[in-house]
Amino acid sequence: MENNGVSVEFVANIIKQNGPEHVLILDSRPFMRFNEGHLPEATNIHCPPILKRRSNGFIPLVNIVPCEAKRNKLVDGKYKLVIVYDDDTSELSLAKKDSNLFSVLDSMTQQVSVPRLYYITGGYQKFQECYPQLCIAQQILLPSFLLSLPTPVVLPSPRREARNEPAEIFPHVYLGDSGHASQKELLKRIGFTAILNVSSNCVNHFPTDFEYMTIRVCDNSTADLSSWFDAAFNFMDSITENDGKVLVHCHAGVSRSVTICLAYLMFKSHLSLDLAYEHVRDRRSIIDPNLNFMQQLRRYESELRVSHSLKGCSQAERSFSSPGTPNTNTKITFSFPTPNFKLTVANASTPLVSPS
Repeated sequence: MENNGVSVEFVANIIKQNGPEHVLILDSRPFMRFNEGHLPEATNIHCPPILKRRSNGFIPLVNIVPCEAKRNKLVDGKYKLVIVYDDDTSELSLAKKDSNLFSVLDSMTQQVSVPRLYYITGGYQKFQECYPQLCIAQQILLPSFLLSLPTPVVLPSPRREARNEPAEIFPHVYLGDSGHASQKELLKRIGFTAILNVSSNCVNHFPTDFEYMTIRVCDNSTADLSSWFDAAFNFMDSITENDGKVLVHCHAGVSRSVTICLAYLMFKSHLSLDLAYEHVRDRRSIIDPNLNFMQQLRRYESELRVSHSLKGCSQAERSFSSPGTPNTNTKITFSFPTPNFKLTVANASTPLVSPS
């Protein structure tokens, strides 16, 4: 079985001449990027980073090809050509072994026989640059009850990660680490007005220059962070609603602060944990909440789903497969309810321990 890179010219000719009948095109990028633009008839894989971590990189076929009809055609050998792409990989041998592209290609060869299995050299970025007219952009269609809510929010677009600066994960909300929180010049330049310190011992360096909220919590298997979600969200809202910017940080910007940001994104944008995780990971690739915090996020996700706050997610995950989507350049937007109360917390210094 061939497993080589092909040029964007080759793929463009396939799309123009043959159509999708005997060709399966797989987009290995996160859903957010797929929604911003993708190849015609492309199927977006469903591969939450959590799944890959648990399976050591292996991706089941049901996640590689979520569409049952296409998956059955693949298993029956009706696709003579399968093309996979990511953002910008030019040489597979240089790709990270935990990248979606590498995992998809490797996992497919273990589960199904395909006469020709290719990846696009240069990925979607190269294809879009050369053939913008062939690319499809799509807007998520949210249920009417979400569209009726006030204040639509455009999530920040993915960008090249700059580890020396905090990552904007929501309008006016940034994720960073203790190093960022200690650089007054950086904080002033970005325009921060408040800092949410989620750590057991990180110092609040500039109390006269920024508004602080401190959650003293350890990064371990017993800490209860979910009990602070509401207070943290109210603090963050009190800042952003007054056109301020807030930096959320812990020590390394990997676990505790990430947990707060994931929960906030789920609450504000009605995203599932998997989609929120992909969104944040796109902007700060080193995130890795500990298992205890991930379990708390899963429970919080269930609570939101019961209260209907996540109804938009299943619809969003289904909408991209609709045929004949008009070629638009609309950014993905989400609406969220405006809280009818506000609580500003200056300091929450009591250590947190999960109830026995």
